[in-house]
Amino acid sequence: MAGAASRDMLVEKNDVTIAGINSKSVAIAKEPIDITTDSDNGYRTYLAEAGTKSLDISFSGVTKDIELRTLIMTEQTMLLTDISIQYPPFGTQAAGDTITGSFYFSGYSENGGGSDGAIEFDGTFASSGPWVYTAGV
Repeated sequence: MAGAASRDMLVEKNDVTIAGINSKSVAIAKEPIDITTDSDNGYRTYLAEAGTKSLDISFSGVTKDIELRTLIMTEQTMLLTDISIQYPPFGTQAAGDTITGSFYFSGYSENGGGSDGAIEFDGTFASSGPWVYTAGV
């Protein structure tokens, strides 16, 4: 990924960097399970455990490489396994946080390709199954 201009967050698949990202949004949802009964005197009661757990990552960046475009155009399925998302990337004074897991590549758009050859892109990953969060040190 020698031509990538974005470096705030790195997305890897099978230990190969597929995108450098300069803008991102990470949304985690843990939907409650309502277990309210008549004996709760009108107060809503939730189960301690969450129902559906989801992690959505929206991102944008600028690149001169076509790794991400190639991935979205050629994959037989948009469910990507072995994804690792690192932010901030290695090379800073402290190791960054990492999220690993399987993600559905639910959206991608690009524009640009002007005289400098840079491509601006936007995309969204939606978790599929459990993910692992590792805090940086």
